[in-house]
Amino acid sequence: MKYFALIFWFFIACNSQNKINKIVSYPHPSDLKKGNKYSTPTKLENDYLLDNRGINLNTAFLKLTYYEYAKLKTAPSLTELKSLIVDDNPITELYNCGLKSNFDDIEKQLNEIIKEEKFHKYKKLK
Repeated sequence: MKYFALIFWFFIACNSQNKINKIVSYPHPSDLKKGNKYSTPTKLENDYLLDNRGINLNTAFLKLTYYEYAKLKTAPSLTELKSLIVDDNPITELYNCGLKSNFDDIEKQLNEIIKEEKFHKYKKLK
């Protein structure tokens, strides 16, 4: 997945419904960590990112970083979330590469696909 700019890499995503300004899903602050590690996207070759949270074509980015959002005691209200949106169309390229379990070493294998430009094997969503 390639986002609009690497600067958004650490920003929180929420999903809207068909870009009609209706937020349908977003994480609770406590959902952002697995153990001591944040579930931020994994950096891949050529500025591509491997999603670890559930990015889709209706994703919007908030101005809060993962770290700022994770410190909140409760999730913001829908009104607050709408006011925090900084980019409602951040994705420039998006591929469905199937289940992570189909890969032996997902980072290594995706980096090879990126280097060899073999994206045709996967469904391009954008």
